[in-house]
Amino acid sequence: MTESEILAALGTVLDPEVGIDIVNLGLIVGMDVRTDSVDVRMIMTSVACPMHAHLVSQAEAALRKAAGSGVEVKVEVVTEPVWTPERMSDEARKKLGW
Repeated sequence: MTESEILAALGTVLDPEVGIDIVNLGLIVGMDVRTDSVDVRMIMTSVACPMHAHLVSQAEAALRKAAGSGVEVKVEVVTEPVWTPERMSDEARKKLGW
């Protein structure tokens, strides 16, 4: 998988609280792509995000579907950098009326 394919797959994962995908929300902070594995690092909008497990599960499912069999997928939630609204895309800001 390429980074753009990974971002496209993750772009299908919506935060159910705001209806915006995790890429446009600025939650994806890094990735390591190898032939047989994809590791993605993401942050939450808050430390106590109630959607934490749901978003990780959905992100892993989207990546598995896009990667196909034989590729190990891991999504790790990290605490740095801290999420701020500035991480959102212009599209996400528009949808939220910012």
